[in-house]
Amino acid sequence: MSERTDYSSSEPADPGTAQLEHAIVVEDDRSECTIFPRACPEEAILTRWITADETSHVPLTNCR
Repeated sequence: MSERTDYSSSEPADPGTAQLEHAIVVEDDRSECTIFPRACPEEAILTRWITADETSHVPLTNCR
């Protein structure tokens, strides 16, 4: 059962910047964040997104 879904967006810094939106879904004691294009044809939205959960992230210092 989903406790909260947060849909957010922000204006791009300049016109050449990608315009993305995200949705955060919290279920039980885990959360997922999905990022997708703001303006996307309905038939393409099924393949133009990326989702990450809490285990998908690593500290930036581990990558340098």
